[in-house]
Amino acid sequence: MTLKQLRERDLRPGLTEQQRLDFHMLILCESGAGAHMVDFEMHDCRRGTLIHISPNQVHAFASDIDTEGTLLIFRPEFLTPDFYGPDSGIQPPAEYLWPPATKLDKASLEFVTATVSFLTKQHRTQGVWAQPEAARHIAIGLASLAYRTAVSNSPLYQSPPQPLFLSFLTLVEEFYPTRRDAQWYAAQLDCSYRNLCRICKKASGETPKTMIDRRVAIEARRLLAFTQDSAWEIGKRLGFTEATNFVKFFQRLAGSTPDVFRRQWQK
Repeated sequence: MTLKQLRERDLRPGLTEQQRLDFHMLILCESGAGAHMVDFEMHDCRRGTLIHISPNQVHAFASDIDTEGTLLIFRPEFLTPDFYGPDSGIQPPAEYLWPPATKLDKASLEFVTATVSFLTKQHRTQGVWAQPEAARHIAIGLASLAYRTAVSNSPLYQSPPQPLFLSFLTLVEEFYPTRRDAQWYAAQLDCSYRNLCRICKKASGETPKTMIDRRVAIEARRLLAFTQDSAWEIGKRLGFTEATNFVKFFQRLAGSTPDVFRRQWQK
């Protein structure tokens, strides 16, 4: 589907309103300029930009965007267990590993554009998406191309990531609402904190503690933007036992109090 076709639809919520997806979305920007919000951060969009939104991430089109391009979506289960690297067999949420915005070089842009053009033509003329197995293989191939192009252009992502790093991310996703102690995660993985820290820094440029806190903070942002729960109710859901501690934590990572953040993003 093209962005022009998407704009012509009477969508609710509208394109400029925040949405939280339960599927992957790829947007290849082919002309024009504008911006796209992913998890409350704005990313420039112009020819050659590839935007990726992971399941559970929040996104919205900027109100003044005039970008044209192609949009592709696919379910998380389309990705095979070895998607992030051979012999990993571990699949943490994509948001930990897949950069939301990538500026493609000339060769990558030509290749991605040709692939998207071919898939679009097949869809229009042969109804390939009506064939589930064919759709799966095509989605995996395109997703793999997009992911590896994205990580190869980002200095903070390692491809393929080490299995221990993937195991750590999977644990974080399961336990971040109740466990923020990086030493606990190292113990669960039967490794030293020093080794876990080395692997995390190599893969993402961040310490394990920073990654855990960032996951808690982004979930707090999402809940503040998408629910009517009080800041304290959200804090309790995320493992805080005192409201003041949650407010201090949120302000340190988000740069504002929960109430100020909510007013900004729910207006």
